[in-house]
Amino acid sequence: MGHTWLKNIYFNMEEKQMLLLVDEKDNFLGKYAEKEKCHLRQGLHHRAFVVLLENKKGEVLLQKRKHKLWDGYWDLSAISHVLHYSTHDETYEEAAARSLKREMGISAVSLKKVGAFNYFAKYGKNCENEYCAILLGEYDGKINPNKDVVYEYAWVKREEFIKDVLKQREKKYTPWVIYTMTNLFLPKHVAMIMDGNRRWARERKLPVFIGHRYGFNRIEPTVSHAADLGIKYLTFWAFSTENWNREKREVDALMNLFRRMFSGSLVAKLKKNNVRVKTLGDISAFPKDIEKDIQEVVEDTKNNTGITVNFALNYGGREEILRAVQKIIAEKPKEVTERIFSDFLYTAGQPDPDLIIRTGGEQRLSGYLPWQSTYSELYFTNTYWPDFNEKEFDKAILDYISRERRFGK
Repeated sequence: MGHTWLKNIYFNMEEKQMLLLVDEKDNFLGKYAEKEKCHLRQGLHHRAFVVLLENKKGEVLLQKRKHKLWDGYWDLSAISHVLHYSTHDETYEEAAARSLKREMGISAVSLKKVGAFNYFAKYGKNCENEYCAILLGEYDGKINPNKDVVYEYAWVKREEFIKDVLKQREKKYTPWVIYTMTNLFLPKHVAMIMDGNRRWARERKLPVFIGHRYGFNRIEPTVSHAADLGIKYLTFWAFSTENWNREKREVDALMNLFRRMFSGSLVAKLKKNNVRVKTLGDISAFPKDIEKDIQEVVEDTKNNTGITVNFALNYGGREEILRAVQKIIAEKPKEVTERIFSDFLYTAGQPDPDLIIRTGGEQRLSGYLPWQSTYSELYFTNTYWPDFNEKEFDKAILDYISRERRFGK
């Protein structure tokens, strides 16, 4: 009876808190609302935060805590809301320090905001509608968890934690764990060189176009899996400027695949799943019916808010840079910086690829995204593209996670 009474006091206290209302870019709206109103029906968009502490051993601190919706799931080191008091509004750092002290008995930790995500979900009559800041800190001291709030805690090796989240996801972890892991540790942009279709077919004594067809069938599952992981941009090199030099029969087979790609079930699935489709390259070289279909798909999906999928079509890296230089000469901007130059590339407005994956055993980029790949991590696999399934994709992601990105430092 006593435990239930304490738990109810905890929840009632939380419901009477006054939260700060913000837009999706964290601009304060000058308004406040009780926590209960922020979490009913559609909810009011408000400030929240998560804290992830790491020790010198490379372990992250996780906890299981009492929660209306996620009771007993593994969560981050601290999680709560930024509060309004009669005297002032908390900063993220103040709110996080309060939460760490109350939940885990931890004080005097230096915290840094390293990212954020907007999160909305409905659970019956309840909902979450938050701008959630991500704060990181280092801590090697003692922990004294509040047993009225926290069931248990554990220090877990960072790589093992990430691997387990990728495998278990909603079965074991709260949504905030998944969103935080995605924002901090996963690549935002993955670019693919889909190599090995022809060798895959030849080893099976099949016509070359069968290899391309099987490769084509790997695109949608890869997009779906990447989107599920939280990757924001995915780029496929589907046809290079040099591919026109292949045998006419093979080129014709590829054109027919593109007709099927941009007017058939693949595009229907991408549209249904809120995918935004863009192209890199000069598509005017394609047959007019294909060019028209591509343009229609790009136009029809331009307002979609899910993963952005780029198809590099008639793409060559040197050609892209020359095109950018020609546009700069024509438009004559007042100055040309790296940022301005990037605005003249096909990928304008998108982050550079964090990870480039090449299947098929070759270990070169072959002119793929030469400007954008300056600091990309490279992953080469002997697996041919038609065999590059979700497990192979996860291997590349886990390899990426294990690397320390220095960016020249």
